[in-house]
Amino acid sequence: MSALTRFRRTPLIAVLGAAALVVTACGSDSSTATSSTSVAGSVASSAASSAAGEALTLSATTYRDWTPAAYENESGELTGYFTELETAAATAANWTLEWETPAFEAVIPGVQSGKYDLGGGVDITAERLKVIDIVSVIRVGYTFLTLADGGAEVADDTTALCGVRVGAVAAQASLEELGEISDACVAAGQPAVEISTYANDSAGLLALKSGNIDVRTINTAEGGFFTKDQPEFKVTGPVITQVDAGIAFAKGSPLAQQFADAVNKTIEDGSYAKILESYGAEQVAITKSEVSPAPLT
Repeated sequence: MSALTRFRRTPLIAVLGAAALVVTACGSDSSTATSSTSVAGSVASSAASSAAGEALTLSATTYRDWTPAAYENESGELTGYFTELETAAATAANWTLEWETPAFEAVIPGVQSGKYDLGGGVDITAERLKVIDIVSVIRVGYTFLTLADGGAEVADDTTALCGVRVGAVAAQASLEELGEISDACVAAGQPAVEISTYANDSAGLLALKSGNIDVRTINTAEGGFFTKDQPEFKVTGPVITQVDAGIAFAKGSPLAQQFADAVNKTIEDGSYAKILESYGAEQVAITKSEVSPAPLT
């Protein structure tokens, strides 16, 4: 999953056709479930020699609890901007996806073994690129949440964080960079970033509401959606600790380049941007999808 926060799983068959569904998804939950008979083994072997544009039915993983990227809605349907992006690209590639929702820990081994043809929501890291290919779909990071009424206004430059009281979940990936930013502030003769950590997101929100901190970190994959749902908050400040995330494929699989080409088609025709905008997730957009690009960090 991603270095950020994570999500997932259970079954449903999604036959692509009209408007459909795709970060970083990350680590998660319990048992693996399949919405239909698995054809991953036979598909994996035939897909290895498939030509671009050939109709294929492939097994793909997504998540049930990574709101708003990939989750199960009140009607029991798998949705979310990452799921929709994945589906839209598959449709452009002339693929039909059969969804499975395993725990994140099972995704990469499942892709390696051929159980899954596409592994959704995987951060691109140097270690992972040694064993699988990952097609970039989104770029995620952390920005900051403040009160909409009278909250702190932080500019888009990291130097604007000097002297700001920042709250973050303990062990969050953003903390290392926040510490580096604070050190740079002090070295420049500015006040340090005042960093407080909390056990969970709810505790950080409570600290923000009570005025104990000025801003609280929030994943860029979630900020826009969160503030639409809770308008008493707004997003402010720079984006830090970024990582590309996307879809995992078996190392050397020709499907990876076909999928990257399909994602780029959705970027060019505007459907990619439309999906992200519908979830308030424009900040995670990329301008070009690639197979196994160099990790950002």
